[in-house]
Amino acid sequence: GNTCPALLPSHQSCVVGVQFTPVIDGSRSAVLTIGSSTVQMSAQGAITSAVQVAPLQLNFFSTVVHLGNATLSVKLTNTQAAAIPISSIVFSQPDYTETDDCAGQVPAGGSCTVQVSFTPQALGQRNGTMTVNFTGATAQVMTLTGSGVTPFAVDPHTLNFSAAVGGTSVGEGVGMGNRLSTAEGYTLTVSGADFAITQNSCPNPLTPFIGCGPTLVFQPKTPGPQQGTLTIGYAGITEQ
Repeated sequence: GNTCPALLPSHQSCVVGVQFTPVIDGSRSAVLTIGSSTVQMSAQGAITSAVQVAPLQLNFFSTVVHLGNATLSVKLTNTQAAAIPISSIVFSQPDYTETDDCAGQVPAGGSCTVQVSFTPQALGQRNGTMTVNFTGATAQVMTLTGSGVTPFAVDPHTLNFSAAVGGTSVGEGVGMGNRLSTAEGYTLTVSGADFAITQNSCPNPLTPFIGCGPTLVFQPKTPGPQQGTLTIGYAGITEQ
């Protein structure tokens, strides 16, 4: 509801009523904008069902693409005196899979556990949902959050050079660190004729827990802005 007129008189007040109607389990947030002001809103959605789910949201740590090793648990609890069959467990993203000890149903007055695994299929945010469908009970929908990262931590992602035409800039370094517990092979390539790798202190394959990286220089042949890209390639993944 909204009791506010189009023009609010001086020293007067009005009320804007906000209703929360969740369509999914878990944390929900929104922003109410009134003129140039904003109101941050948050709430918790819980779908009424004979089968209760906890937690309603799973937040996975950043995980290397295609090499998922993260698993979190979801508990299904039946409040009824009869077993409730599970008709399906469906994920909105292929990055998530599950195993469970439910044997096709949630036992009467009991519980079972679903183990959700996260294996990101691409870089960046890979958020999704898990829907548990029942026979004789309302489906439950859980929020899943996670992100895919490359095998190497790379910093910085931008280098700025300056040099006179025909000259060579001061070398700028890029740091690389192996996120994996085993050595990982890689390739380094540079686009842009005015940029070059002068040295690389990293072994190949790169072992874990080593701080190292390539050094690049800028050797402009013509005046004006020039751009290039350093690409670090792994098996099936590239990072620029």
